Amino acid sequence: MLHINKKEIVENIDYNKCEIVEEILPVFYKCTFTKEDKTELLVQRCYNDLIIDSQPVTGELIDYFLEKYADKTVATRLDLYKPFSDSKLLIDEYSTRIVELKKLLSETDYRAIKYAEGEYTEEEYAPYKALRKSYRDEINHLEEEISKLKD
Repeated sequence: MLHINKKEIVENIDYNKCEIVEEILPVFYKCTFTKEDKTELLVQRCYNDLIIDSQPVTGELIDYFLEKYADKTVATRLDLYKPFSDSKLLIDEYSTRIVELKKLLSETDYRAIKYAEGEYTEEEYAPYKALRKSYRDEINHLEEEISKLKD
């Protein structure tokens, strides 16, 4: 499902979970004079009975808009919000978690180095070794899941 570019007209959508796509759509232009002396024209772009945006027009542009757009449907390029697929959202979530886990691994690198240099005993290093292994196992699992989702 696509959502039009005017965020105010779409309720309950998380725009952080959407990509922007451009599409050519039939847009209806509604032109209404806002002043009795006809010195200001309000041009509204509408799609499926929803006002996308509006713009006041004055001066020489009034005749141009009345001639070209007034009460006409015109194919117009619009930015639309397209929700990411579930797999795209999962890949993003897994990738974020992998970055977090790699950071946690790097934060314990100095302990692994100290152990390798003989500064820690096997007993002292055992909890860090298990923790690091759990990080690596989770990273490997998430990378496999990402690979499956991309296929």
